[in-house]
Amino acid sequence: MYNYQETKPLLFKEENQKKFLEFRDKVKKLIEKNNYFTSLELQTKNPFMDGHLRLAAYDRLIELKEIEELQLVKGGINYNNRIFRKREEL
Repeated sequence: MYNYQETKPLLFKEENQKKFLEFRDKVKKLIEKNNYFTSLELQTKNPFMDGHLRLAAYDRLIELKEIEELQLVKGGINYNNRIFRKREEL
């Protein structure tokens, strides 16, 4: 089962830093193009990151206040239907 606090340190490993930066660059491009993106859309464009590492990358970008999540599917999280956009400044 996914746990951000347990997976987060993996993002900072040398071999995953480049993956995370490429992931962030793809997120920024999708947001520039569409103003939002879905987790499924990015999953197909970034297949080299495994599921938990990809989930941690989303959570890290939320933590850094670069993106925000718009929708969670009723009845619990469906990781393929998450919708994100650039975080609006308050």
